Amino acid sequence: MKVSLKLTFSVMLACLPLASHASTAFPTEPVHIVVPFPPGGLADNLARGIADRLTARFGQPVLVENRPGGNTVIAAQAVARAKPDGHTLLMATDATLSVLPLIYDKLPFDPQKDFRPVVPVAQATPFLVVSSEVPATTVDELVKLAAEKPGHLSYGSQGQGSNGHFSGELLKQRAKVDITHVPYKGLADAIGALVGNHTSMTFANVYPMIPHVESGRLRLLAYMGEERSSRYPDIPTIAEVGYPGLESVAWFGLVAPAGTPQTVADTLASEISAIVRDPDFRERFITGAGLEPVSISTPEAFAEYLARDRQKYEERVRQTGIKIE
Repeated sequence: MKVSLKLTFSVMLACLPLASHASTAFPTEPVHIVVPFPPGGLADNLARGIADRLTARFGQPVLVENRPGGNTVIAAQAVARAKPDGHTLLMATDATLSVLPLIYDKLPFDPQKDFRPVVPVAQATPFLVVSSEVPATTVDELVKLAAEKPGHLSYGSQGQGSNGHFSGELLKQRAKVDITHVPYKGLADAIGALVGNHTSMTFANVYPMIPHVESGRLRLLAYMGEERSSRYPDIPTIAEVGYPGLESVAWFGLVAPAGTPQTVADTLASEISAIVRDPDFRERFITGAGLEPVSISTPEAFAEYLARDRQKYEERVRQTGIKIE
């Protein structure tokens, strides 16, 4: 009898850690990263690079789903309504989480209440770039041309309320010119329209444009950062050409549905931060893609960053008056 009890007790002890592990294991099924833009853009490439490496680290498939449209609302709404267990993530941007609640009177989700921040991945500082068909080699010449032909020039953006939209409207306001805004579903579409001469200019990360810049089809006029670009140091900053305060940066980060357990958010943040710090990943998907790494690596720090970002855009909405009915 003693032997039997001893064996039974031993079996129970052996089983307890397994049961505990099974209840807290993550992930237990495929993870989906929802991207609110078409394939081929910066957000899509980042998501796919992360998905490949997370698959290897988790031992579970990590899949990328592209759900463009609705100014990122379609993808954001889908993730906000997903089961809050960390198996569905959104590749969010400043437009999705910081801008939309400021320019829409009503949204099918609350960017502050319906998501748990996980971790930012990268940020992008755009250039002001024009088509070679535009007879301007400086920002001053571009502004003069726009003043001479009101409404004749146009600028493409990644969508209503995007970083590029605010940059375009702020430039118009400061320069007192009329340039037509043409919103697209993503950066790839906006650049394609510029290369095809359907628009006159855009504000975009340089990496997707490099072949067209080097071939002469596109022309860089100004860098929207506080300091000159290390890749194109001869291009002046937007402040240097007379427009301080128009500096701009866009970010990409992963968020989960609100209610996702803190332990799951911490696990995701830790694993993704490790991926982002890897030199090979940085070279291929961040610095090699014309992006910059972000030092934030915890959900708490990301939440604080988001609060500051929203304050910045509150001021820009006030300045531009951008609203969407």
